[in-house]
Amino acid sequence: MDQQSLRPTLSAFWPYTPSAIDDVARWSEVVSGGPFERLWLGQSVALDTAAAVSYSAGTGRRCPVGIAVNVIPMHHPLALTQSLRAIAEATRHDVTACFSAGDPVAQRRFTGRRYASPLTAAREFLTVLRGLIDGEHVRHDGKYFPLDARMPARPSPHRVHLGLGVLRPGMARLTGELADLATTWLTPPDYLRDVIVPALQQGADSAGRARPRLVSPVHAIVAAPGRDAARLAEAAIGKHLRTPSYRTMLEQSGQGEVLERGHTAALDSGLVTYGSPDDIARRVAEVATAGADEVPIVLHQPRDLPWAALREEWYALGDVIERRLQPRPAPIGSRPA
Repeated sequence: MDQQSLRPTLSAFWPYTPSAIDDVARWSEVVSGGPFERLWLGQSVALDTAAAVSYSAGTGRRCPVGIAVNVIPMHHPLALTQSLRAIAEATRHDVTACFSAGDPVAQRRFTGRRYASPLTAAREFLTVLRGLIDGEHVRHDGKYFPLDARMPARPSPHRVHLGLGVLRPGMARLTGELADLATTWLTPPDYLRDVIVPALQQGADSAGRARPRLVSPVHAIVAAPGRDAARLAEAAIGKHLRTPSYRTMLEQSGQGEVLERGHTAALDSGLVTYGSPDDIARRVAEVATAGADEVPIVLHQPRDLPWAALREEWYALGDVIERRLQPRPAPIGSRPA
């Protein structure tokens, strides 16, 4: 990110996952018609994401896609290599995919055991997947992902970027060491600045590489007459506030009141930003200043809002944020970089 302007990449995060084959085709309009540079999708358990994205591309609606977070126990690196390559070819853009070890319940359900070390599992998974995508013969005698295989190399101008979901410093350091990017969820700006960014940098320094890109979403609700912000906030983050990994992160980041009062306190603190487009734009600027290179907007809207109105609200919000994030003018007498 340009340290002078602190202007992040702006993207759109669809707050639901594909449940119908044409969902991605419709939501890609938010990117193609607005200032957003990427459409982020959550992992879908109803439909194969690659199939939904390919359907969208087949209708002529192509845009850069990110998927976060994919739960590692649900995936095999060989099959995932095929899916991610297919998305890149179908969209004709780079594709970004981020992964999480998931919670112990998911690990046990999908693999028959919990990961004794989520950090080791994430390291092995990303290392094996990177090698397969790059066409290498992967010989990995690991604890979680032993593999001796090679996928045919497919030269392509479109790269697959791999990242990890990050809530705490240990995973942030690992991400800094080996991933292309880190993504967060419900992380306050000061926690990004004071904990996540330094840990990413430590990991990068230990590997002698540049700090990977940091993607940190902003959850938002646009104020409108009759809109029930409390209900939308509960639907948006209520489940996360009851999940141990998020509760630990929020406690460590000084958000104890959110854990006690739930979504009401999340609205008061800005963890879910409720207000005018200018209010939301200010929150995006705070997250960028804290170190985020890309800020996806997770816009929570009533499920019964007509599609045209829903889409126009995205466009209007994006335009306001884009104007507020214009690069600062260079000081008089300064030379171009």
